[in-house]
Amino acid sequence: MKLDLPEDAQLQGVFADRMLFSLRSPWQVGGRTYAADALLAVALDDFLRGGRDFQVLFEPSERVSL
Repeated sequence: MKLDLPEDAQLQGVFADRMLFSLRSPWQVGGRTYAADALLAVALDDFLRGGRDFQVLFEPSERVSL
């Protein structure tokens, strides 16, 4: 199944019904922009139904990266 994620996103896995993935480039979706190298999570069932309510687990800064 092809997931509706950017081509350069990396799926990190599924944990407790949440899909975790990291971004390699900025991504604009659902009226928000997520930074490159951010780690995001979303309820897998909601995502497969079209939900795009992502939780930012990690966002890089000038001196900190994932």
